[in-house]
Amino acid sequence: SLPAADQAFARSDRFLSTGAPELCGLLDTALLPDLKASLRHHQGRFDEALKLHEQALSLAKPEDHATILLNKAKTLEEMERYEESLATLRLAEPLVDGQGKPRELFALRFNVANALVHLEEHAEAEELVLEVKRLVAGLGTRLDGLRLRWLEGKIAAGLGRRDEALAAFSQVRAAFSEQGIAFDSALVTLELAMVHLELGHSGEVKTLARDMVKIFESQGGHREALAALRLFCRAAEQEQATLDLARRLIAYLLRARYDPELRFDALATRRKLVGDRRS
Repeated sequence: SLPAADQAFARSDRFLSTGAPELCGLLDTALLPDLKASLRHHQGRFDEALKLHEQALSLAKPEDHATILLNKAKTLEEMERYEESLATLRLAEPLVDGQGKPRELFALRFNVANALVHLEEHAEAEELVLEVKRLVAGLGTRLDGLRLRWLEGKIAAGLGRRDEALAAFSQVRAAFSEQGIAFDSALVTLELAMVHLELGHSGEVKTLARDMVKIFESQGGHREALAALRLFCRAAEQEQATLDLARRLIAYLLRARYDPELRFDALATRRKLVGDRRS
């Protein structure tokens, strides 16, 4: 509940400013900007989140830097600044390894592998998967396992192992759809559709596009994203869906989940489709 969280921070800031100075040492001064950075991240206010990450780092004890750096790296990832995200994760690496906390080890290794995938370093990312699998087994969370399976699909697709990618994406898509996780279901469906497009399976792409729209409609909430998915569905029905359209829609959805008013550039997409058809 982001509006309620914003109100809570406004109250805490007011109480903090009026509190007795001698009581200030009772609170971890880095905790407030660190938590507020997470809120700004989920609100899509990434520049503000980065400033708060830096403020938290300047106030935190050295043993708390690892968690803050992991959070900062995630914000940079959402901003599509993948090289900076990876560099931040590398800074966190010796701190996380030294503490040996399973959850932070998992977050570090998984996010390093994910950043490498975004940078198209698929073979290097694959080298980390075995360790991430071991960490996931120890943590025992189903959602972590699904996200790892999704990552395996991306790696397989990047390395041209299409059958593996199809199996992984299909498994993850079914689980996300069952749990009603609309945005992630749409994202993995588009990645699955891209593999089918590469294989020339236009019928499968049409079916996936229809199902993707139905799932998103059932969850509701983001009209602009739904309009974008319907556009892809129409393109698939007319056998005009392309890898470029799917990639641009994935990039849009990654931004739109934090911005309910963000619109997909449908006009540019139509021009692109017309241009591709004429050529």
